[in-house]
Amino acid sequence: MMSLRQLADKLVKPLGRFTQHNYGEWSGLNNARAIAHAYNGWRYKDRIKLHQSLFQERFDELLAGNGPFSPNQDSLVMKDGYCFDRSGTLPFVQDILKEVGPIVDERQGKVIGYIQQNFFRSLFKKEDITKCPSLLNFPTSSAVLKTVGDYFQTVPVLSKTLSPGVRIMESNVKFDPTPDAGHRESQNYHLDRHSHPFMYCLVLLKEVTEQSGPWSFLGAETSAKAATKLRYGKRSVPYRISDEMMYEHVDPKELIVFTGKPGDVLFIDSSKCFHYGSRNAVVPRFLAMFAFTTPKRSDLTQTFLRQNNRPLEGASELRKIVLEPHE
Repeated sequence: MMSLRQLADKLVKPLGRFTQHNYGEWSGLNNARAIAHAYNGWRYKDRIKLHQSLFQERFDELLAGNGPFSPNQDSLVMKDGYCFDRSGTLPFVQDILKEVGPIVDERQGKVIGYIQQNFFRSLFKKEDITKCPSLLNFPTSSAVLKTVGDYFQTVPVLSKTLSPGVRIMESNVKFDPTPDAGHRESQNYHLDRHSHPFMYCLVLLKEVTEQSGPWSFLGAETSAKAATKLRYGKRSVPYRISDEMMYEHVDPKELIVFTGKPGDVLFIDSSKCFHYGSRNAVVPRFLAMFAFTTPKRSDLTQTFLRQNNRPLEGASELRKIVLEPHE
C-alpha cells in the first residue's frame, strides 16, 4: 500500500519535472528552491534528523571507523566557498588515476552515455563502480567526508539523483557542432540549484591548461555580491549569466581557474560560487566529479528520478549512511 509520503511524491512529481526543465525561472529560482526545500524538509524529516544527530554526537567516532584521513587534513578547510588540494596525497586519489586512466584512454572522443551538453559528455558506465573501487573509496574516505561534513554541518550524502554522485566527464570542442556559436549552457556563469549547500569534489584526471576549458569560478563572497546586483534567482532573471552581465558588477581579475596536474583536487560549493567551464576545450579536459548534498535538497528530482544504488556490502557505518537510498 502506498504511504502518505509516496503519495505526496506522486502528486508533486509534475511540479518537480517542470521546475527541473525551466530552472525555476517561471517563479524565480529562489522561490523554486524554497518550495523544494520546504517539501524535502517534511518528506525526509527523519533522515535529516538522523544525519544532524550523527554529526553532532558521533561524527568523529564514525570518521575514525571509516578509514584514512589526509596527511594534510588541517589544510582541507573551506574558505570563501572552496578549497584546493594539490598534494596528490588524498586517500585513494592515486588509485583513481590508475584505475580511471585506462577508461579515459579507451573512451575519450567517443559517445559513451550521458550527454550533458554537446561539448561536455560522460565517459562513465555503471559497471565502472565495480571495476574501479576508488570511485567510491575516494568520495567516502574520511578525508573527503570530514571536509564536506564540517562545511555542511551535517553528515553529507553522495548525491542520489542530480547531479550524479559519481561521474567521469570529458570536455571536448570536437563534440560541438557549432563551436563558433558563442558561450552556451554551462559555459556561462551560474549557481547550481540541486541543493543548498551543494559541493563538488573535482579530480583532474589529466593535465588541464587554459586550452582545456578549465572549471572557472568566483569566490562565494564575490558571488554573493554579484547575485544581489544581478537580482539572481528572482523572476525573469536568467539562470545562465553572460560575461557581459557579470563583469558589469565584478572585476574579471576575481576569476579563479582550476588548471593543474593529474590528481589535483578542488572542493567547491557550486551553489554559492558562480562558475562555468568547458569553453573551447581544444585540448580535452577530463574530470572525475563527485557531488555531495545534504538530505534536505533544494530540488524535487527525488520525486521523479530513481535514486542511485551503490554497493554497501562490507561498508562502514558512515559509508552506509552516505550512500544508502533515502526512503
